[in-house]
Amino acid sequence: MKNKSINIVLLFISLAVLLLAFTGKDLIEYHAVIGWGGFIVLTSINIVLLIKNRCTEDA
Repeated sequence: MKNKSINIVLLFISLAVLLLAFTGKDLIEYHAVIGWGGFIVLTSINIVLLIKNRCTEDA
């Protein structure tokens, strides 16, 4: 259950970072780069953790 909660938290954080890409124009100068880059990195980490969790469940 702990692994699923970590994945859900990462999902919401990555969506919040993606929201920064669209609405952060007044906050940060490079809002699109930080938003999309952070979203891709966090989503990649989330996918790796999901695959790792599946492999450990099967074993």
